[in-house]
Amino acid sequence: MKVYAIGDICLDVLCSIRERAALGEEKHIHNLVFSLGGNAANFAFAAAKLGLDVELFSAIGNDFATGFLKKSLKGAGVKSSMKPHPMQNSYSIHMIEKNGQRFSYSTKGPLEKLSSGEIEKKLLPRLKQGDIVFFGGYFHILELHKGFSPLLKKIKSKGCLIAFDLCFDEYGEWKILDFAEEIDFLFMNEIELGQLTKKSSEKEAIKLLFKKGASNIILKKGPNGSEFFSHCASFREKAPRVKAADTTGAGDIFNAAFLKAFIEGKDAKACLKFANFVASAKVARHGLFVPSQRILKQKLHN
Repeated sequence: MKVYAIGDICLDVLCSIRERAALGEEKHIHNLVFSLGGNAANFAFAAAKLGLDVELFSAIGNDFATGFLKKSLKGAGVKSSMKPHPMQNSYSIHMIEKNGQRFSYSTKGPLEKLSSGEIEKKLLPRLKQGDIVFFGGYFHILELHKGFSPLLKKIKSKGCLIAFDLCFDEYGEWKILDFAEEIDFLFMNEIELGQLTKKSSEKEAIKLLFKKGASNIILKKGPNGSEFFSHCASFREKAPRVKAADTTGAGDIFNAAFLKAFIEGKDAKACLKFANFVASAKVARHGLFVPSQRILKQKLHN
């Protein structure tokens, strides 16, 4: 079984701050880290570190960050198929507060050039029954929207599973319900669930997603753990208690860990528990982090 990650890659600039600066003020940054970033790239990094055979499909620019991004992927064991563009890469600047939470600003760069047609030509001939295709950063990649639903149908016709992380739609459109029935694993957090469904009640929001054809919904709740919903079951798992240093990328690593446990034949409850553990280990550290293979194998076995 192979995992294909489709979507965004960027250079993350992580800045730890003790307090926000007001207009006209200047405040000190206490920790500055450059890291591989992007929902799909972070997922691919974590999936490879977890021992999965993963390949990333994306678009990359041509500047000082290009070599760093490629080296980060290769070092993690990620194969990559990225369309080069003669422009500046995508960047995300994350201001990380004392509690580990963040606010972010980003540029899209070559991601704006990545289309469903290009993905279809590269991906479909390589798919085999049982492969998993993960989509991340969908709302950041506007060209991907054209022909996306037909692309999902063609992937499903190959006997593959589709995982989709919702992410945040800065454009405010949140248009995925038309193809929700094609998605086997739909990942999101509480804010994204509310924005997508326009429901204030979690119960009503989940009910609407099922009505639109969703099958398995995984709701990430940060320090409060995570929840799984299907047509026949729902349950919650608590997250381990850790001192939060940096939440950037924790949701992406959660996604990879959940699918790793699923591939290993674990039930949904065990998948949640394993994903909570791996994501919490990352939250306790700055930058991307996945525990050692020895610890991961022990946790999965238990």
